[in-house]
Amino acid sequence: MSIIVEFFAATSQEAPAAPESGPGLGWPGFSCGNFDAYEALLGWEAAVTERPWRALLDAGVPTLVAGDEARPMVVQASDTLRAWLAGASAHEIAWLADTWGPRAGVHPEAGVDILTSLAELALETGGSSGIYCWVA
Repeated sequence: MSIIVEFFAATSQEAPAAPESGPGLGWPGFSCGNFDAYEALLGWEAAVTERPWRALLDAGVPTLVAGDEARPMVVQASDTLRAWLAGASAHEIAWLADTWGPRAGVHPEAGVDILTSLAELALETGGSSGIYCWVA
């Protein structure tokens, strides 16, 4: 389980620099916590693409960009998930929160808040940046 989770938007050249101190100021994003962010990205991707977890893992989704389990790491959400979030309706966000939240121990209302913030971040980037998650 990740204690500190920060989702942020950055280019593929910028994101690998985040593990040392976190994305901090300068990149658009938001903080949340107390859930397994890697598993969340995997679960969201599986739900929206209807692909099994094993197939996603075999395809390298989500992508570990920097770090490892012994130190803070940066994981990239897929372009498919970013695009889905950018175009998702409030109803779709609530569906994804209900699908993910109970299994992850996240209250549905908190899940909606997290996914709504993530959708807003994806919409803000307009595809010019990737969506990344820094976990510590």
